[in-house]
Amino acid sequence: MAGNDILFDSTYRKEVKDLVLFLDYEIESYYKMNHDVYLKAPIYNYEMHVSLFDKSIPGFLEYYTQLEKKYANQGSNRHMNVNDAYVYIIAHAY
Repeated sequence: MAGNDILFDSTYRKEVKDLVLFLDYEIESYYKMNHDVYLKAPIYNYEMHVSLFDKSIPGFLEYYTQLEKKYANQGSNRHMNVNDAYVYIIAHAY
């Protein structure tokens, strides 16, 4: 896994796209799933997530949607605990 995953508020999807295009990234995928993919040679790969999972994996979608709401209420202290992060990394790799 070489991508950088960033979760952000979907209301800023166009602004994020405009910013990364300004920074000379290429769009691999935009508005097709729960994340947009931006690439820049030689090695940069950013997955900008509006949710951690899409509808194709309902169990993970439901669980992590609840976590997203929990983290959104924590202000600037938005990070997963070790267990949630581990499960996310394994599930995301799957």
